[in-house]
Amino acid sequence: RAPMSCHCLGKDSPKERSACVGEAGSITSDPQDRMKEKDESHSKLATELRNQKEFLRRTVEHQKAVISRTEASKQRLVGVNEDLIMKLRETEQTRIMNEGTIDNLKQKLARSENDTETLRNELKSAQELVA
Repeated sequence: RAPMSCHCLGKDSPKERSACVGEAGSITSDPQDRMKEKDESHSKLATELRNQKEFLRRTVEHQKAVISRTEASKQRLVGVNEDLIMKLRETEQTRIMNEGTIDNLKQKLARSENDTETLRNELKSAQELVA
């Protein structure tokens, strides 16, 4: 294992010294080794960054697709709702017309019953005259 840097030796406990060395990476005295470690560390970070960017890109694409499907569903539901409102209005108009028809039929029935009663009375009078 490579020697610790000077500032890590000043730490009080072995745990602190170990953490200090861990923060700095494995400290080596060879500048080429230190450069290689930094390059590897940067490469790992760059790879992680690319992976996270790709993950975020896919997540954004997925969310856009979900939003698109949700918007399409919303538009279909709006259309269905408009159709139902129109049918409800038509049904209400039909109900009003049916009520008018029922009232007319009741009046005709009442007139017919009156006419029938009048004809019975006339028939009765005629029978009485004949008898």
